[in-house]
Amino acid sequence: MAFDHVYRVSLLDGLVTQDAIAGLASELEAVNITLPVGYSQYVTQLGCGELCDLLRVHSPDGVRHGIREQGRLREESWIPGLRDGWWDPCKLTIEDLSDAVEFASSAEGDSFICCPRFAGTLFELPRHCSSILEYNNGFIEVADLCAKRMEHDFPFMDTGGPRRRHRGFDVSDRISVDRFEKLLIERWGADGHSRSRDDWSELPIVSFVRFTLVSRFMLVSHAQRRLLRPTVHLLLRHRTMSEVNRTS
Repeated sequence: MAFDHVYRVSLLDGLVTQDAIAGLASELEAVNITLPVGYSQYVTQLGCGELCDLLRVHSPDGVRHGIREQGRLREESWIPGLRDGWWDPCKLTIEDLSDAVEFASSAEGDSFICCPRFAGTLFELPRHCSSILEYNNGFIEVADLCAKRMEHDFPFMDTGGPRRRHRGFDVSDRISVDRFEKLLIERWGADGHSRSRDDWSELPIVSFVRFTLVSRFMLVSHAQRRLLRPTVHLLLRHRTMSEVNRTS
């Protein structure tokens, strides 16, 4: 299947049903919008959390909500971006953006849209660069791109919604990354354990850790902590916050 290689940090979140997909597709057909390539597989296999701390694909209800609320986004961002030269000239026109629908966003403020004239093709409207990107393979292509952008060895999907909680703490500078990982495995076992990056060279010392409810340990150096940019994640599937609290 298209997203079998994506590590799901939590298996507790519900997946989108095929009936929900069919309902959305029928509604969008009325405005000549085709679901982007890979959207159906993405939300039915992975759900609607956050991929690699970057990509946030909308649920069918999220897409509907966006259609109702995107008028301001179109007028204040998308259309001026193309009209006023924020973005380089491309095949998209102002008319295309006027009819576009957003299917995902990123933590960095990018929008991933489709428009009637290019059925099924996904376009990325960037916030921090000038080139609008086109993905003919839609979300199937974007999943691996997110891992690359965030410098992880593989893509992973974190839980979203009310299950997502964070708690941070400092770690002694005498504990190396390898030692910290070993302690995690000794405490909770290696079942379901993975790490998002094999190269520790940019993170010689663990200085700060935060973990999600089910549990993702994000290791950052002091310098990266100031930049809020993670280097590596230790992923422990099915470890709940209560389990962590009982043994920490």
